[in-house]
Amino acid sequence: MRLAVGMAILTSGLLSWAQPRILPPGYHVTACLKPPARTWTMIRAEYLASQIYAGIGLTLDWAKDQRSCRDDTAIRITLQDSTSPGELLGALAYALPQEGSHVVVFYDRIQKAIESPDVPILLAHVLVHEIAHLLEGFKHHSESGMMKAYWTGEDYRRMAIRPLPFGDGDLWLIRHGLEMPETAHGFVHRLSP
Repeated sequence: MRLAVGMAILTSGLLSWAQPRILPPGYHVTACLKPPARTWTMIRAEYLASQIYAGIGLTLDWAKDQRSCRDDTAIRITLQDSTSPGELLGALAYALPQEGSHVVVFYDRIQKAIESPDVPILLAHVLVHEIAHLLEGFKHHSESGMMKAYWTGEDYRRMAIRPLPFGDGDLWLIRHGLEMPETAHGFVHRLSP
């Protein structure tokens, strides 16, 4: 029951909630999960992450075919199920902006951090956060919201109701990263508006 209510609230919140569309129209990003797990949790997390980005004017598509997951055309997201206790203490994931297109998610830590029905919500936020690092082209954290370095229990409660927002500075950095030729990524495509 809690799951159905939580997902209904989140979905209705996504439909009515949107940040200012700071990005010019037409930006399109492709991402793919490795391994390509097609579980309910993963499908829901992909959907929520796409909706969060749609709220700022970016289209995030998920490759369903592993042939579409080449380094030069998609963000590669590796789900790690057995994270070493000493590996990046407290982190739920990391991105490699200097490499350009790779994210590692500590999925086992996400499952332990929050109640099971809320795992897709937290996973979606982690994916959005790490993809933003790649879009910006460097590692940047904010004091609050989506790009906060470490979320608290209160942040987890908030994200179960509505997505954490990007700060104005975060939105500017994403736009700047997308528009700068030296930070151009193969996984970002600009469609004609």
